[in-house]
Amino acid sequence: MKVAISAKENYFNSQFEKYFEQAAYFVIIDLDNGNGYDVICNPGAASVNDSGILMAQMLINFGIDALITKTCNPNVQRIFNLAGISIFSADEIIVGNIINKLKIEKLNLTKPNYKTYLHRLERRKRDE
Repeated sequence: MKVAISAKENYFNSQFEKYFEQAAYFVIIDLDNGNGYDVICNPGAASVNDSGILMAQMLINFGIDALITKTCNPNVQRIFNLAGISIFSADEIIVGNIINKLKIEKLNLTKPNYKTYLHRLERRKRDE
């Protein structure tokens, strides 16, 4: 199973990025072969436009089976749902810890918090 994890930096022990659209990178681990990891750069991370759809398509094309992030917008969620990709959240702050706990099946996975996304969106509209 290939899992993508939203990250702030491009290495294994990067900090976990809780906002899908703002993740500069995605660390991808194949739990079936267990050796190494890949990192994909998010070209739209600094964009003010909705870059989440493009990144979702890139991850789908990369062949992931699951995504771990804290919050993503509902359009991105729909794209992953249509592709059969599960979205989970984690409370860890280091990507490497998330991966290690996934490998030993000790990670508590929950569904992402869409209320947080909607609250952030409302706040952004007020500030404009």
